[in-house]
Amino acid sequence: MEQNKNPHENHRARMKARVKRDGLTSLAEHEALEYLLFFAIPRRDTNELAHALIEEFGSFTKVLQADEDALQRVPGIGKHSAEIIKMVYDFHRYYEVKNRKVPASLKTVEACTDYALNLDWSDRDERCYLVLLDDRFHVERTVLIGEGVPNTVSFNKAKLMREAARSNATIAFLTHNHPTGLAIPSTQDMIATDNVKLLLLDLNIRLLDHIIVAKDGTFSFRSKGKL
Repeated sequence: MEQNKNPHENHRARMKARVKRDGLTSLAEHEALEYLLFFAIPRRDTNELAHALIEEFGSFTKVLQADEDALQRVPGIGKHSAEIIKMVYDFHRYYEVKNRKVPASLKTVEACTDYALNLDWSDRDERCYLVLLDDRFHVERTVLIGEGVPNTVSFNKAKLMREAARSNATIAFLTHNHPTGLAIPSTQDMIATDNVKLLLLDLNIRLLDHIIVAKDGTFSFRSKGKL
C-alpha cells in the first residue's frame, strides 16, 4: 500500500492549507498554476509543468488565455489538463458577463457602449452580437449572431431573424469587435449594418446603433451620423 502513496501528497496538503488560510493571492504565478494542475494531474509533481507554462506563454494570464492546442504543445500537458486550464478562463469570463450591472435603460450612446464593452469578447477572433431592447430601452436578450477570424466575421442571418422574431423587441443595436485592428468601420461593416437594418425593419424593429469595440477605443455609428 505504501508503494501506491502519492509522494507529493504532503506538499499538496501544505499548499492547500496555505490557500485556505491566506487565499490564492498569496501564491506566485507559477504556484497558482501548480495548484490548478493539482486538479488535472493527481499523481505528479506539477511544479516543473507550471514553470514550463509560464516560460512558454509569459505569464499566468496568458497561460489561461491560450487555446487548448497551444497548451498541449507544452510537454506534459495533455488534453485533460488543457481543458481544465481553458475552463477556468471560460468560467471567469462567464462570471464577468453574468455579474455585470445592466443599466436601467440603454437609451444613450454611452449606455449602449458601456453594455457592449462588458460582453464576452474574444482576444483573437471577431464576434458580433445583436442586443434586443423593448420600447423602454431595456435589454430583452443578447444574441451572438456571428463569429470568425479577424476581419472576416459574418453574421448568421437565420439566427438573427429567428431570435429577433421570438423577442418582444422594438429596438436593437449591433456590436462587434476588432481584436487586432482599430475602432474604425470597414466597408464590410457598413454593408453589414445596412443589411441588418433592413432585416430588422421587416420585423418592425429599429436598429439604434452599431458599436465597434477595439483595443484603442470604440466607434458608434449613431454618434457619427452613419446610421
